[in-house]
Amino acid sequence: MTAHGSPRRQHGAAAIEFAAVFVVFFLFFYAIVGYYLPLMIMATYEEVAADALRAAIRQDFRRLDATEQAAELARAETRALREIRTAWLPEAWAVPCDGYGGHFLRVANGNREWSVCLRHTAPQTIMPQLSLLGATIPALPGELRGEAKIRLYN
Repeated sequence: MTAHGSPRRQHGAAAIEFAAVFVVFFLFFYAIVGYYLPLMIMATYEEVAADALRAAIRQDFRRLDATEQAAELARAETRALREIRTAWLPEAWAVPCDGYGGHFLRVANGNREWSVCLRHTAPQTIMPQLSLLGATIPALPGELRGEAKIRLYN
């Protein structure tokens, strides 16, 4: 006669336990990666925007006349765009923000307020979401955005 807890009566118990633990572990791992990846990409957008703004404001506009300022603004936009394009982000991921008129660089208030903004409009394409029991893992924002601003004083 065999004992109640003998190995002969527990065929498949380890497989069932493994399956249950694997599902929980996989959801936990997917949630960590799913929340980390958008945060890392948002930090990248912030860094790229700051680098593009630094590249754009290399020229001191106070010493230029109006004609030279217009030409330098075009060159500043080109420098900002070049900095964005040389970043590791795929070109389709860098979209100008709303309110920037289709450009990444915006200059306002008499060339005193400079800002660069770029965004990704569909973060769900980066990290697919899982729906489980009415919950969505990870819950991603509508867009990933990075913006850098500077106000120049005399």
